[in-house]
Amino acid sequence: MFTKGFISSGALITTQASLATFDIQYIGTIPSADDDTSWQEFTFTNISSHVNKNARLLILFQSSRNASADLALDSIQLGTTVWDFDSGINGFQQPTTANAGNMGTPTNASSVFTIYNQKTFADLANTGTSREFFNRRSGTTPSSNTGPSGAYSGSYYLYAEVSGNGRRNDFYLRSPLITVASNYVRVYAFRKADIRESPSSYTYPVGPSYLYLIYQTN
Repeated sequence: MFTKGFISSGALITTQASLATFDIQYIGTIPSADDDTSWQEFTFTNISSHVNKNARLLILFQSSRNASADLALDSIQLGTTVWDFDSGINGFQQPTTANAGNMGTPTNASSVFTIYNQKTFADLANTGTSREFFNRRSGTTPSSNTGPSGAYSGSYYLYAEVSGNGRRNDFYLRSPLITVASNYVRVYAFRKADIRESPSSYTYPVGPSYLYLIYQTN
């Protein structure tokens, strides 16, 4: 059995799944927020020990109690490989079933890795508004006042649809498997919550997102 990872340049990595082994590193956090007025850049430079290894980026978004607090992501970079979403989903995947409930300690990478290995991943839909999942989108998000007016780069971006049963859930998103060419991770995020969904005395913001590197060890 073979799995293929797509690189935006068009090159492919093929690894024999039965022989490859992987481990995880916690990279950092995109904090909670509720009123971004523009796309925010988050960069990390703590993966130097994994340069030239095969690896993928894993993002764990923990939604809050607010059903109208979506997270939007664009121009995701691992090493020198940059993914925007104008041409499609570019090999990004998420679990085939929604994950109800937030896990306790997402900065504990080993706990995340255990849950990750229990999941079945599949490609995102090319377009859609599926609740409790990440979707590819252009323009505004379906719910009013919960996201950007458009992508950071080009026309399309990814967003997590929190409406319905998506609140207080874990949303997993993983990149293709690539060879990491440099010590650099960058994500553009837009965090916007519609405060009308929250009690007047308190605003539940867009929840935090945790970044990990899933890297090959052999």
